[in-house]
Amino acid sequence: GGGLVLPFANRQVSAGIRKPHGITGSTTMTPRSRVPGPLAGSSADTTPQWRMHRARTADVTEINAALQRFACADPSREVRAVDAARELDRLGLLRDSQDRPGLPLRQLLRAGRIDHARHESNRRWFIRCSAHQ
Repeated sequence: GGGLVLPFANRQVSAGIRKPHGITGSTTMTPRSRVPGPLAGSSADTTPQWRMHRARTADVTEINAALQRFACADPSREVRAVDAARELDRLGLLRDSQDRPGLPLRQLLRAGRIDHARHESNRRWFIRCSAHQ
């Protein structure tokens, strides 16, 4: 049921990616949390496809490698996250949100899983090329 919602206290983003928070042993296993699938308690019929993507370590490694290719190929030596998200979706590496373009990548960025990222004061994310030239 309902209850108090504290968005700043969430320990994972909606795509199931855990935030680096350092909290351990604070929850108990309930039958609902043991439900197999992309998100406990959700169904494929009602959950958008992009929410069902759970980035595994191998996925994040591939995503980071692709982001570096995009950033290093750009004359500015960086790529905007929203543009990178479109390319990741096109390549089949990270399905993008139809309603909120770039959201799945932003969730990985916020969780600290994307290398060489920077967040500007205008709330835009960029990924820098890490190659030294």
